[in-house]
Amino acid sequence: MTIEKKNVSSCVVELSIKAEKAEFKPAYDKVEKEYFKNASLPGFRKGKIPASLIRTKFASAIKRDATEEIFQDLVKKAVAQEKIDFLAVTGIDNVELTEESFSVTCKIDVRPEIKLPKYTGLAVEKVDTTVTDEQIESHIASYRKMNAKYEMAKEGDIVEKGDFVTFSFSGVMNDKAKTPVKDVVPEEVAKNFAEREFFWVSAGEEDEKGIPGFAEAVLGMKAGETKEDIKVKFGKDVDASIAGKTVLYTIKIDSFRKCFPPTDEDIIKEIPDVNTMDEFRALLRKTMEDNKKAQAKRVQEDSIIESLLKAKGADFEVPQSQVYEAQVSVYEKYVKSSRENGMSDADIEKAKKEMFDSAREFAEKQVRMAYLFAKIAEKENIEPTDEDVKKFVTENYEDKSADIDKVIEFMTQTGRINSVKSFIINQKVVEFLLSKAK
Repeated sequence: MTIEKKNVSSCVVELSIKAEKAEFKPAYDKVEKEYFKNASLPGFRKGKIPASLIRTKFASAIKRDATEEIFQDLVKKAVAQEKIDFLAVTGIDNVELTEESFSVTCKIDVRPEIKLPKYTGLAVEKVDTTVTDEQIESHIASYRKMNAKYEMAKEGDIVEKGDFVTFSFSGVMNDKAKTPVKDVVPEEVAKNFAEREFFWVSAGEEDEKGIPGFAEAVLGMKAGETKEDIKVKFGKDVDASIAGKTVLYTIKIDSFRKCFPPTDEDIIKEIPDVNTMDEFRALLRKTMEDNKKAQAKRVQEDSIIESLLKAKGADFEVPQSQVYEAQVSVYEKYVKSSRENGMSDADIEKAKKEMFDSAREFAEKQVRMAYLFAKIAEKENIEPTDEDVKKFVTENYEDKSADIDKVIEFMTQTGRINSVKSFIINQKVVEFLLSKAK
């Protein structure tokens, strides 16, 4: 067998392979024997058809299958002989099989030999994890609002902040004629801005989607009471027919529910192991700090990876077969997420190309990152310990009653432990990069 090797790029080699009959005959004979054993023809029992008849009737099929078998066999031998770090065959050309010779030209994706960029001193995003007293008090206020109870207002009650108010309104333009809004704006706009019944607001708490000023205007009113000439000037974030114009509104309270937020005593009763509001605030602070630190960790991990990928020399070529494989995986995750968020199969099909193209950029980053991480881990002697593996499996294995040592043994036997070790290595590399960041 003769082999001509040509380096097309850092990730692709081209092999021109030629073999004599003696070198490919075993592979050819293997295919023929399968046909002798399994071919079917009317009037003959399987395995009893004369070889000459099989060679005649199935000549093209035998040649096709033999070509594939010979190709696979010779490429495997060529890769071993040339010590090629094989990933995938990406192109086949000039295939020729005769009785005396076989020849083919093929392109093969190989793992690139990369030169690491500078990976210490990388820039990382700074994240403030401070929890202020104001944030804690804001959280407590939100807690009170979320857990508030509402009761129908009694006769004589006035609307206070937080009360749930139902009312009707009508509006006129702020002009001499006091033109009704419904006569000025389109019908679809009038539904929201001209007049309406059973509209509601949370008193004293403006809603960005509501009419500005209504939440404040209802404060101090009683059920059945009417208030006129509430002046509202609309900004640019509404329909053009009413944007920038001033409207005078009349509102009438239909009814309202009084808001009864939980007292300090109520909160203390609801929260386990808390006896005072100071203890509740301390618990909140710790929880909020933990959440901020976890969020900061994710932000900084993403930040350091982006810095590494943007480092000089990190834009090396990556094997396109690996990029495509990762692209398919990312696309499938996009589809799954879209379905879970309520996107129909028809809409997914329409967005298929856009989603698949979008997945490519992310996939290429994944592949490049994998090469960089592997090289950094090799240079810095970063490896997972047995304790690392056991801790990871213990924390992530669903059956908490399982014998973790036996689980690890099974994962080792089936090869699944390699993905665990790879994940741990990647995490350790990220931690290393963060420890050496600016």
